[in-house]
Amino acid sequence: MLFLCLSFCLKAQSQQQDIVYLKNGSVIKGTILLFEPEGRLKIEILGGSVLVYPVADVLKMAKETVPNATIESAKRPNHRFSGRGLTHRLSIETMLGRDSYGVVPGFGHHYQCNYHLHRLLGIGAGVGINTFIDLSFIPLYANLKGYFMKTSASLYYDLNIGYGFVLPSYHLDSQGGLYLRPALGVRFPSTRAAHLFLDFGFNVQFATAQTMDWNNNISSYKYVFLRSSLRFGISF
Repeated sequence: MLFLCLSFCLKAQSQQQDIVYLKNGSVIKGTILLFEPEGRLKIEILGGSVLVYPVADVLKMAKETVPNATIESAKRPNHRFSGRGLTHRLSIETMLGRDSYGVVPGFGHHYQCNYHLHRLLGIGAGVGINTFIDLSFIPLYANLKGYFMKTSASLYYDLNIGYGFVLPSYHLDSQGGLYLRPALGVRFPSTRAAHLFLDFGFNVQFATAQTMDWNNNISSYKYVFLRSSLRFGISF
């Protein structure tokens, strides 16, 4: 027990870390926060988690020198967005709605570029590919975005408005139309400028098309695709 007390009292410099050997064979590395000779031992491990063990379960303690880069990585704070600057976003999107076929899915891939004048207001543009059962589109749109919190993790709003160009299909003639997608989402915490994000929105796409039946009769259709939309991606 005297050895345990002496080991704890000899504090390591910043380039060292504590090693705790348990009687069950486990080896724990980190920084000892609390040592009670007849009570508990608390140790903070890489990532910030704090583990607590009865001192009676401790076999011995030691120290080892680690590279400074390892220590700096462990203590790296979460990234804080300054509120101004250029950001890029890559995302994938899944959509779900109803039409004459019943419940139908849709899929999309998008790229956005924004310049933030303020944390609450960023303006930019985006382009993507949205695929539905009948038609596929290339939406080209303006984007408004803002983050509600100054922290690394933040809720945000996102608004896309533009025009969806129809890709070639089996229709005789087809024209795109208004594209609109309002959404609310969350930016997940990160120690770097790159962040994962997830948002939920509502995708609206207008279009017209003509088709020919077996009797060579031409019919015109107006499409309004209304889809719930879940988008996931990375911003950097």
